[in-house]
Amino acid sequence: KTYYISDFDLGTYTITMLDSANTGTVAEGETTTVNVEDTSYEVSIAWMDSDEVKFSVNGESTNKLQKGQSYRLSDGTYVGAKDINKLEVAGEIGSSEFSLGSGKLEIINGQEIELNDDAVTEIKGYITNGTSGSSTTSKVSKITLEWITDEDAFITPTDSLIMPAFEALKLSMGDLVVAEEEVV
Repeated sequence: KTYYISDFDLGTYTITMLDSANTGTVAEGETTTVNVEDTSYEVSIAWMDSDEVKFSVNGESTNKLQKGQSYRLSDGTYVGAKDINKLEVAGEIGSSEFSLGSGKLEIINGQEIELNDDAVTEIKGYITNGTSGSSTTSKVSKITLEWITDEDAFITPTDSLIMPAFEALKLSMGDLVVAEEEVV
């Protein structure tokens, strides 16, 4: 499955990703239409200041969002604030870049991952820092997902083990083949 990075917090090493991120930019007083899968969303700015924005998405208002934060709409779609551009100058029209996605994955270094705001207790995420270009940029060299299953999980020719949440990894076993037995 493909995920698109919505936000990366250098302070906490938290990566927030959306699985079908469609992005757009909207200015105050305007409406932008963005399609996610088969649904069309009309996005406008309900309120904004220099570091927070409230979107109106198909008439539904979000909470105040800072850059990198997201909000789950009533239909399960996530809207995230990618950037907020407004100075505190009278008469200035601000704009905000946003993303819409149908699923959200959050990886916090050393903690359980969250899929659609629900903790996945069997999977922890680890983010390995690469080189950094400056104090405000960083490169990630590796993301590791550690899956520790319950003690009673096992694999047989009739029972498989499927990775929770992602369901993209399945461990299975074929029939046990025994060579022809020798009689002594």
